[in-house]
Amino acid sequence: MADIGIIGANGYIGRHVARTLFKKGHTIVLMDKDPESIDQHSNYHQIDLCRSDKFPQDLKKARHIFFLAGLTGTSIGQATNRNFIETNEIGLLNFLEFCRTEILQAKIIFPSSRLVYKGKKNCSLNEDHAKNFNTIYAVTKFAGEQFLKIYQNCFGLDYVIFRIGVPYGNMIDDKLSYGTLKLFMETAGNGEDLLIFGNGVQKRSFIHIEDLANIIILGAFDKRTDNDVFNISGPDILSIRQVAEKIAGKYGVSVISVPWPEMAEKIESGDTILDSTKLDNILNYNYKESFAKWLKKMKA
Repeated sequence: MADIGIIGANGYIGRHVARTLFKKGHTIVLMDKDPESIDQHSNYHQIDLCRSDKFPQDLKKARHIFFLAGLTGTSIGQATNRNFIETNEIGLLNFLEFCRTEILQAKIIFPSSRLVYKGKKNCSLNEDHAKNFNTIYAVTKFAGEQFLKIYQNCFGLDYVIFRIGVPYGNMIDDKLSYGTLKLFMETAGNGEDLLIFGNGVQKRSFIHIEDLANIIILGAFDKRTDNDVFNISGPDILSIRQVAEKIAGKYGVSVISVPWPEMAEKIESGDTILDSTKLDNILNYNYKESFAKWLKKMKA
């Protein structure tokens, strides 16, 4: 029987968490909305979180369940708000009801986002920093956090919440990266100049996906994280311009500033530099990757 469950096993983080856990010898039951596992894993189950409460029997024996399913995005959330609410909120509530009614003893691991915070220029944001929600996505992630707290208080379901910086990189296939970094790498790799909105001075916390997967797993298994919220930052604090200039330099293209699109400017969070001291003091994790090391290894 499986000792680990991963819901959202075909997603970017889910695939890397599964890869890391398999290497450690764990038995895993995997779930996602697709008919098959992208990585051809066995013990995979197709499930529609929004419309189904038929979870695999193996899940009942799991002691840790990584709930990594969900939609991500910023401006797209307004146009597809129902999808975000159904997937990120109703889907999670369906899962929590399953846990409650089946009296699961598992600890639930939930990824939240830097975007729940109110950005502040050149300021590290700890877990108690002021919150602000510029997107439907951010609202649904914070709602998910509150659902977990409610079910813990009312029904004793244990959890840990990780608010994550900007992940990048890939340990599984040849996809270059994720999000903005993916766009920059693909654009520069095609010999095209990189466009940044405004002056690009807004700063982010960046973390390689290998380190992120390791930290999520270590944090999940540590009892000291039970029923609490933690930031996962990473070793690099970089502005969007710095990232663009480093990539442009490697590929021999230029960085061009363009005016902010109206909607993008309205939902921009500003600096979101995560302070991960709280989790660092528990795990004492040594990062394996940095942005500079990763970029140097990429083929120009």
